[in-house]
Amino acid sequence: MTLLTRLNLLENHVEGEIPNSIGKLYYLMHFDISSNNVTGTLSEILEGTDCLSKKPTPSLQDLDLSNNNLVGKLPEWLGQPKNLVELCLLYSSRHGPIPASLGLLKILSELNGTLLESLGQLSELIFLMALPII
Repeated sequence: MTLLTRLNLLENHVEGEIPNSIGKLYYLMHFDISSNNVTGTLSEILEGTDCLSKKPTPSLQDLDLSNNNLVGKLPEWLGQPKNLVELCLLYSSRHGPIPASLGLLKILSELNGTLLESLGQLSELIFLMALPII
């Protein structure tokens, strides 16, 4: 299963925390677990590594964690998957600043979510000026 490239669990009544082992899917490009009852913090999700790159899910292009019960700060590792194009975090209870590592994502074209107190941090990330904020 390590060659899995797409995992779509949209509206599948998934409950509980996402296992850390998801992050070990080195070739995972599309991960959608939106509209479920996923709990926990983002800091632990998708932090798996492979023995060569030591980076989480380096092939990840689309990550949709919206409409779940995720809490906590946005983790710095969100800026590590260099192929990330779309990041959707709508309707989750997160807090804290936007990680500076998101500024390293050269091809990120869509960032949507409820950023609440993080809005003050937007000016620090120049790349966001060109993104459509939905």
